[in-house]
Amino acid sequence: MTKRPFIGSGYLNLDLRPLGIDAKRFVRVLYQYTPAWPYYDPAQGKEVTVKAGIDIALDTRPRRPVQPVDHEATKDLVWFSMDILLVRHVLTVGLYERICEAIDTFARDEDRSRRRAAGAPPPSDLH
Repeated sequence: MTKRPFIGSGYLNLDLRPLGIDAKRFVRVLYQYTPAWPYYDPAQGKEVTVKAGIDIALDTRPRRPVQPVDHEATKDLVWFSMDILLVRHVLTVGLYERICEAIDTFARDEDRSRRRAAGAPPPSDLH
């Protein structure tokens, strides 16, 4: 992943029934985002605009058994990648756009916080 100015994570419930799988999964969305709009760069101490881009990774956890046979083996289940859903274009365009819109909203909120903390002027495009 390219180093981008906004990095974070969020969560969503993903219904896999349209894929022929009778399940819903709790999915962690990890992202690194460079917006198309001007943002405040604390390292440079000014507003910048660079080429936009986004990197997204999807992770989920296996479901825990109701009564695990070996408690130690299932105590700390790890996240595993579901990026294949992105690669194979399994996610609908609408879901992908909603994920991107949510990331943009988080980035705009973070940009405003950075500007306030630095005493910088509000965004030039009033986002």
